[in-house]
Amino acid sequence: GGVTEETRRGPTGEADGEAKAGAEAIGRWAGRERGLPFVIVRPGMIYGPGSAMWTVRTNTLAALRPTPIPGDGSGSCPLIYIDDLIDLMITAAVHPAAPRGIFNAVMDPPPTWREYLGAHARMRGHSSLLPIPSWLLKAGALPAELLLRLRGDRRPLRDMAGFAVCRVRYPVDMARETLGWSPKVTLEDGMARCEAWLRANGYLSREGK
Repeated sequence: GGVTEETRRGPTGEADGEAKAGAEAIGRWAGRERGLPFVIVRPGMIYGPGSAMWTVRTNTLAALRPTPIPGDGSGSCPLIYIDDLIDLMITAAVHPAAPRGIFNAVMDPPPTWREYLGAHARMRGHSSLLPIPSWLLKAGALPAELLLRLRGDRRPLRDMAGFAVCRVRYPVDMARETLGWSPKVTLEDGMARCEAWLRANGYLSREGK
């Protein structure tokens, strides 16, 4: 389905998501109590040059032959290229219609995991992908989740594994209609920029290995 800015959310038990929700609540409170203008921007997975998680680590994962992908790879991968996100934040900071607005910041529609991880695999000189069934993803996440809980980390890895195989759209209609903004960088262009940066910084050899 679709997750809009108005979709109600419930507790996830995941620290990062709960912290972001708490920050939004504080922003709304400050806006009401102090009369301060505020804008909430909700980015997806931020990728591009310099991204440790969604560029460097993902590309390292793609060195595996075959590269594992969640499910059959058709699940939604809610990416946003860093330049597009910065463009939205600047627009939201100055646009007269932005205050008190909430805006999704993702590619719309999102690419699939097969498209995203496949692009990283090709940088590594292969196109071999290994689908991992949802039940196996969750089974593997269980022991890791238990170990994290011993350290006080309550990340719901099984839920995250299930999320990776879902087809979900995060429409950016609100930003498009209110601010005149929409993502401009295609996945093909964004991944080409990532590849150039990875090579320039020694993460990829000339042979792509």
